[in-house]
Amino acid sequence: MNSEFGSFAQWIFAQKRRCSRNWTAIVGAGTPVGGNYRAAARAKSRADFVAKLGIVEEECDEAAYWMEVIMALKLLKPSRLAKLHVEAGELLAIIVASIKTARRAPRS
Repeated sequence: MNSEFGSFAQWIFAQKRRCSRNWTAIVGAGTPVGGNYRAAARAKSRADFVAKLGIVEEECDEAAYWMEVIMALKLLKPSRLAKLHVEAGELLAIIVASIKTARRAPRS
């Protein structure tokens, strides 16, 4: 399992067990991040890699969005989501940087 992306999914599931309501959107958006990243790692070409990382970017951004909605509506205490929201932002930054690097890397 990919350490960063797998840990992200595991943390989401752990939080879901603690508080099952209000987590459906986060689980739905957050758990595909690791699976799609794994698919990107097995890409058949650079274009395929970039396209699959684009899906990872969208899923991670959607998970962060739902966390923001839940915090704004005060459906959960912000402290329950703060660490996960920060991690989503960090993963998103890594993904975007990877996409930019892959797009500008010279063709081999």
